[in-house]
Amino acid sequence: STARKAKNNPDEKKGRQPAPSRTQPAGRRRRKKKASLGKKIAIGFVSVLCLMAMGAAGFYWYVAHSLAPRESGSLTQDIATPPEYSKDLTNILVLGIDYDDDPAEQALGVQRSKNGNTDMILYVQFNKKENTVHMLQIPRDTFVGLDLPTGGTGRINALYAHGADQENRVQNIAQVLYDQLQLPVDDYVVIDMQMLQGMMTALGDQFALQVYVPVTMEYNGSRLEQGYRWLQGEELEFFLRQRKDSSATPRGDIDRLNNQRYFYSALFRYMRTMSVGEMMRLVPWALNYVETDIDPVQCVALALSVMEVPDANISMGRLPMYGTQTYYNTYHYVSDVAPQQAAGFLNQYFRPADASVSASELNIQLPADVSQLGAVIDPELSQMGTDGTVNDAT
Repeated sequence: STARKAKNNPDEKKGRQPAPSRTQPAGRRRRKKKASLGKKIAIGFVSVLCLMAMGAAGFYWYVAHSLAPRESGSLTQDIATPPEYSKDLTNILVLGIDYDDDPAEQALGVQRSKNGNTDMILYVQFNKKENTVHMLQIPRDTFVGLDLPTGGTGRINALYAHGADQENRVQNIAQVLYDQLQLPVDDYVVIDMQMLQGMMTALGDQFALQVYVPVTMEYNGSRLEQGYRWLQGEELEFFLRQRKDSSATPRGDIDRLNNQRYFYSALFRYMRTMSVGEMMRLVPWALNYVETDIDPVQCVALALSVMEVPDANISMGRLPMYGTQTYYNTYHYVSDVAPQQAAGFLNQYFRPADASVSASELNIQLPADVSQLGAVIDPELSQMGTDGTVNDAT
């Protein structure tokens, strides 16, 4: 038997130690398993991170794609805030598109576009250095001259639909603000005004915004009593649109703009207290009905910065206008900007101290007959109140 073993094992036969087994000791096998398990965990962790990154990138792409310029197009850099001021100032043009056709104007042959009119024009300046927000309301009927394509109306609110640049519709309005008022525009936000009710619905069927109604108003069967009111869809839309009640809004669109300040004040107050859930419910609405050229990350950062601005530092005024509307093209009422007063107001609130512009440097368009223009209505500047009202800032 021993001989057989020696024969079968040449090492033993020659007196050598047997060759080591190729099988690893048990302890080393366990270390290899541990190393293999750690490697698998690391790979799994990296894979999860990659998936999360891909998901975040996909969500970012989806948001950026949904909010990206569509029919509004883009703005040219030559009308942006000059580099020496852009570090502190951001100027944003906010437009509300109204797709409703006015039957009275249709009967008179007014050209309409499927893209609607910009019946809300708001110029917003955020001063990062001074932590202030100044907003300028521009009346929808503001006269912009005879040489611009406005569908025969002469009004600024028709430039979006009828302007010369149909691929960059927002540029048509921004260019006029720059050319006639010397107001630079860096970015824009365009909102479909028809979807105001959709915004309220997104927040819940029972949601209502508490708005202070400064005066009782009624028109065509709708009525709102003066005082704090919880407004939903149609009521809120009525409040924002109302300009035909001769007792509540005797100055028409001028009074409507003043009433809208109460809405902005209520909205600011609500936004400061929004829950994360409420914010998330608004995301689908915003992706469908808001268009902007601001990068989503920058948009969030800007919104958070603005939310930190104290109420006392948020003010809103209107372009100084002549009080009497004039006729243009036989049947269109237009509102005319008062150059001297506009220059002073814009210099005080919307320009750096060393960049004032005189009235003679503005290119404000006025009708041939200025004798009918009447007295000037001042900007009626107001500040946002913490209670949802507005306070006289003058």
